[in-house]
This record gives sequence, structure tokens and C-alpha cells, in this order.
Amino acid sequence: TALTMQAKVVLPGIFGDNMVLQQQSEAQFWGKAAPGKKVTIRPSWSTQGITANVGKDGRWRAAVPTPEAGGPYTIELSDGERLTLRDVLIGEVWICSGQSNMEMPVGGWGRVRDYAREIESADWPRIRLFGVKRVSSLAPREDVQVVGGGWQPCSPQTVPDFSAAGYFFARELHKALGVPVGVINTSWGGTMAESWMSPEALATHSDFAERVEQVRSA
Repeated sequence: TALTMQAKVVLPGIFGDNMVLQQQSEAQFWGKAAPGKKVTIRPSWSTQGITANVGKDGRWRAAVPTPEAGGPYTIELSDGERLTLRDVLIGEVWICSGQSNMEMPVGGWGRVRDYAREIESADWPRIRLFGVKRVSSLAPREDVQVVGGGWQPCSPQTVPDFSAAGYFFARELHKALGVPVGVINTSWGGTMAESWMSPEALATHSDFAERVEQVRSA
């Protein structure tokens, strides 16, 4: 994003303006910066900064304690040059993952019942939507390719292409708890259940153990 390109501290796509962090937890932050530097994180909800050392490989990681639900806040990251994340909310964060029944959008090819009315009324600025592009990998990734530029407030403009199941879940949770809700849609219609499992889990199954070993040794 433009934010990360203007600063030495580089963040993965999951971090950005409008994001939601899980309340009363230790939110994990990570990224890249110049080797040997220190990255300082200063969230506006706290007077205490968190400092992370940048390794020889240019990577750093830090745990940021979060308060009870609320916001908006800002988060400033600096290794000498500042990067500021704005309109950050604290609340409940859920991952929406699965096949086509999770992928089906509110509008688009799915078109839920009364979709036009549902889209028109989808004005929930304290619900935030995040979409992950379809990318396969044989190993855990440090970054994601994002849909629509990253975190977006829920609105009639942003909800039509978002997971219907994810949106309706977030709306009901927001109504019930009265706190900000962030939903991350990472779904892929038609994928096998095994493709979402770890190699360690698959290796315990006789039908997949040989193939897992082939991939590992490739």
C-alpha cells in the first residue's frame, strides 16, 4: 500500500487503516525494516510504547496489548521514520473460511434473498471487512494479497462482493455485543477440505502420508 511504501517499516497487507484488533489480547504485529534497527509501536490507547529488534534478515515481531472494545485509535510505528495506521477499532475479530457456501457474496453471483434491500441497508461503519485473494502455498506465508485495498468499513459500496455468511454473522454479533467487529474472508469454492489442513495433520492419514513426504522432499 501507499502507507508501507512511504516508510522504512513495511507491514503485511493484513495491517492497515480501518482494521480491527481483538480486544483484551496481545495482538501480534510483524513486518520488515532495516537490519539492526529498532521498531517502536505506539498505540494511542496507551502511554507505553512497545519496541522490537529487527533481525539480520530484516524481520521483526512484537505483541501489542489491546484494551476493551472501543476506538477509533491510531497506531504509530517508527524505526526513525513514522508510519501511522488510522481509524483502528478494538473489538471482535473472526476469520470466515471455507468453500462456496462461505464464499457466496451478498450480491454478485450469490444474490441472497432480498439482496438489493440488504445491500442498501448495510451501513455499519463499526463493522470492518477484509478480503483475501485466492493464493495457494505449500508453506505458511508472512503476507497476503488483499481484495479491495484492505480493510473497509461495511457499507452499501463494500458489502455486495463480500461473503454473505460472513456479513450476516458480523452484523448479528455487532448487534448482540455492541462492539466493533472485523471479519476476514479467506474462502475458496470447490477446494478440498484437506487443502486447508496442515502437513502435520495430513501426515497422520494413510491416504496422504506418502504425498506429504513427496512435497516435503521436493
